[in-house]
Amino acid sequence: MEPIRKVKQVIVVRNDIKIPPGKLSGQVAHASNAALIKSMSYEKNDELIRRTLSYVEGSDMNIWIDGIFTKIIVECDSLSHMESLHEIAVNLGLLVSDIIVDCGLTVFKEPTATCFAIGPNFSEDIDQITKSLKLMK
Repeated sequence: MEPIRKVKQVIVVRNDIKIPPGKLSGQVAHASNAALIKSMSYEKNDELIRRTLSYVEGSDMNIWIDGIFTKIIVECDSLSHMESLHEIAVNLGLLVSDIIVDCGLTVFKEPTATCFAIGPNFSEDIDQITKSLKLMK
């Protein structure tokens, strides 16, 4: 029997802007949810909208959903660094949320890009991009 491969989701957060813990928690949750919703199929009939999450047994999504939902929060240095990491993840074909932009109504004075999520994907695939980033403290 083959060992089960590790699966995770990594949320990349800018460390060059001050984000209070409550706002940070919300932004990270937005990124995590956005990645999951992005992987769902979409169907609209009249007034009914249906989103469905389908995955193959043994796939990264299957292991994550039926497992322990591993999430890791890491820091990047700037908006341009975050955009570069996002582009790399997209080009590698990983599941990637859009970059989350806070609308600027409370903490920030204007719309501000804060974070994005990579995965769930197999850990070794995400590590190609994020292994050099520091864990958020």
